[in-house]
Amino acid sequence: GVLRLASNVLKGKLWDGTSGNSSGGGGGGGCNVGAGTATSGGGGAAGMPMILFCKRLNNRGTISSTGGIGAAAVATGDGKAGGGGGGAGGFLAIFTEEIISLGTISVLGGAGGVGIGGGTAGTNGTKGTCLIFTPSGTLIL
Repeated sequence: GVLRLASNVLKGKLWDGTSGNSSGGGGGGGCNVGAGTATSGGGGAAGMPMILFCKRLNNRGTISSTGGIGAAAVATGDGKAGGGGGGAGGFLAIFTEEIISLGTISVLGGAGGVGIGGGTAGTNGTKGTCLIFTPSGTLIL
């Protein structure tokens, strides 16, 4: 369970060579236009990959790499449009010798956007991966 190459962290690779959840942007919603107009919601952006190095982790606030929220659809008349999908949560790696306080750490996916006129809402983005490396082992959140 020891990290051997920091470059693997940049690629989202865990110590056993498997991949952590990678980030991806949400997809745009679909449209079905009759006599009205419709614009589907755009997808949310993915959370950014982050690497933090600190001697002591004393987080009294929030460290986050969350996905963006999908945009809501708009329509007039009998137009139907789907909301955009939420972006996936990011990849966060923290290297520290000591954990004093974790505080709040979030790699959640973004919420899907609202559909309109019978169009479906976008799906929520998937949770990302957070790894905390300490001399005594690795914590996966």
